[in-house]
Amino acid sequence: MNIKEQRLQELTKIAPTVSVRMDMEWLSSTSNTADFQIRLTSTGTTVVKLNALIIRGVHAPKITTGAISWKALNNNTDPLWLGWPKVTTNLPYISGQRKLNFSSATNIFTNETAPIIPTGDGVVVGTFRVSTTTSWNPNTDFKFVWEMTTGGVVGYVNFETESSTSLLPVGFMHYGPTTNTTIGKCLTVTASSAQPLNK
Repeated sequence: MNIKEQRLQELTKIAPTVSVRMDMEWLSSTSNTADFQIRLTSTGTTVVKLNALIIRGVHAPKITTGAISWKALNNNTDPLWLGWPKVTTNLPYISGQRKLNFSSATNIFTNETAPIIPTGDGVVVGTFRVSTTTSWNPNTDFKFVWEMTTGGVVGYVNFETESSTSLLPVGFMHYGPTTNTTIGKCLTVTASSAQPLNK
């Protein structure tokens, strides 16, 4: 059995016990900014650790006449999270598609230093601020919707059991099958039902 076959066998075996939820939670807005946070929660029976995550989705049209940008506030003070996501520049935004498109760095954590994604209330991994160069249009809602065919969370499983693949990160996806690098359909993504702007 080669390492890819071994990896597929291991992930297929553990897949039914791995379950993660990623929530986009709306916080507040001003006339030209809006803040939201990302919460991760482990809802399965296997302990999982974070390596990286992808925030990818679109917002409503006609919410402003200005140019939109967004950034991480880097206000996670939990020392285990090592200042994640450690990005001080504006995050990728595809204006023609109204798409937030951020993938965090995969070299911040190793399988040894990666923080555990907790159960229960989970953990707020980061807060983000969206801005416009003018102001939000009256009576608008951001209406962020996750992209459902790409993205996800990258992390570690089986790190308590000796395995030749334990050092390798695995993708936790809300779509697709389980492969030798990903566990499919183990991630649930949600977003706040109300995301009011300029309120």
